[in-house]
Amino acid sequence: MDENGKVTAVGNGTVTITAKTTNGKTATFTIVVDLEIEKEEEKSEDADNETNVTLDTTFHKLPLAEAKATKNAVKVSWKKVTGADGYVLYGAPCNTKGKINKMKKLAVIKNGSQITYTDRKLKSGIYYKYCVKAYKLVNGKKVWLAKSKTIHVTTAGGKYGNARAVKVSNTKVILKKGKSLVIKAQQIAENKPIKQHTDIKFESTNTKIATVTKNGRIKAKKKGTCYIYVYAQNGTCKRIKVIVS
Repeated sequence: MDENGKVTAVGNGTVTITAKTTNGKTATFTIVVDLEIEKEEEKSEDADNETNVTLDTTFHKLPLAEAKATKNAVKVSWKKVTGADGYVLYGAPCNTKGKINKMKKLAVIKNGSQITYTDRKLKSGIYYKYCVKAYKLVNGKKVWLAKSKTIHVTTAGGKYGNARAVKVSNTKVILKKGKSLVIKAQQIAENKPIKQHTDIKFESTNTKIATVTKNGRIKAKKKGTCYIYVYAQNGTCKRIKVIVS
């Protein structure tokens, strides 16, 4: 962990981190890292393009997140996409050492207003991965509008849990053109340690106004307003307003 609170995985294992404020208050959280799984998950997300859907994935255009996880089911929800006639949801168990599980089609939702789905008959204490794509019907054929990022969610009943929130150091940032600021972020676990499949990620809604690095450094590019999304592996997120003067 660096002085800004950024945690970087360097090897497999479990670590407990305690943060202390200037007035003496403390908070403790546990991180479990499996670097082999993380690398395989990245490959698997790329392999999902075999479905003949080649879209740039952006979190803010189609945010997908865990809504609820029980021992045998995971409910996911997403933001309604303007103009969408429906959605196609994909999922699979997360990768394990030596085994890559490719995404399979779970459901074709023929209702542009439906923005939730529950995947049932799952095994307890297992991580699953999901992504969703929005489509519009043109002459009876699907035209793809957006694709979500892949999220990773564990069912209940195991020794690991999911993030319930993302905590950031700033929810509003005002910068002059050319200036920069590092956002400190961490995922807050529900009640059990999180087995890390991907790092916390950062995304700008308009890179012409402000960019953000994988370490959370925001760089003001030109006058205007945009947002930075900071999201955990299960899709839980926090939005930061950025104003460039």
